[in-house]
Amino acid sequence: MQTLSKVQINIPLLDAIKKIPSYAKFLKEVCSSKKKLADLDKVVLTEQCSAVLLHKLPPKKKDPGSFNISCAIENFNFKSALIDLGASINLMPFSVFQQLGQGDLKPTSIILQLADRSITYQRGVIEDLIIKVDNLYLPADFVVLDMDEDLQTPIIFGRPFMAIARTLIDVEAGTLLLGFRTNLWYLICLRQQNVLLNSKNVRTLTW
Repeated sequence: MQTLSKVQINIPLLDAIKKIPSYAKFLKEVCSSKKKLADLDKVVLTEQCSAVLLHKLPPKKKDPGSFNISCAIENFNFKSALIDLGASINLMPFSVFQQLGQGDLKPTSIILQLADRSITYQRGVIEDLIIKVDNLYLPADFVVLDMDEDLQTPIIFGRPFMAIARTLIDVEAGTLLLGFRTNLWYLICLRQQNVLLNSKNVRTLTW
């Protein structure tokens, strides 16, 4: 058997197929068989898939940056106060409060949870500060914290201030509208660009 296992036969492939009927039958079936086409099914795509395939999605945009306004409290001017939709309160560092000289703080039981889940306690609350934006005067309450003063954004306005000011923000255009109980809206251009509005009751402020 060991001797026979080492024997090799070199003959043409066609001759081998003819001499071994089972090989011939197998190759005939392989070559002649045809696969049936599957019945066509109707697949209903979701609205999201259709939008992608039809290229109806809007183009992606880069981060336009933060929204800041210039304002004044008493005789102190703040060139870049942050407008933060994610903040439920208005925030002010204790060092800024001391500079304003507005008397004593009102105690409060508010406990603040920061974005990193840490807990911080505040010094108190200062109420009814008048915020001046050009010729627009708005009231605001601030929670005062022991925090490092950021010279770029010394104070933060949250959603309460934006609600009072009837703030309208267009992130794509980089504009912000303020209009507190008046027929005059203040358009703040966050980027140096030409903004066209078909309204005579809009005053443009660019910083």
